[in-house]
Amino acid sequence: MTAYEVPLLFRQDGLVEIPSQYSELFVKEKTYRAILFLPEENINEESDWSNLTVNEFIEGYSDGDSIYDKL
Repeated sequence: MTAYEVPLLFRQDGLVEIPSQYSELFVKEKTYRAILFLPEENINEESDWSNLTVNEFIEGYSDGDSIYDKL
């Protein structure tokens, strides 16, 4: 397997456009795997961490922890 870093353009019609100098590397009508790196402004990381924290806390809570509720 060979890895390439290629700039992609996501068009309004939902298709991905690959620059012509890279598209020659691909066999047409074949499926490929890709890893996409999105700019951080597209990712709400703070919300993700907040949700994870709440979910992990609730899942880890047991009846034995109730003694701390009365402090």
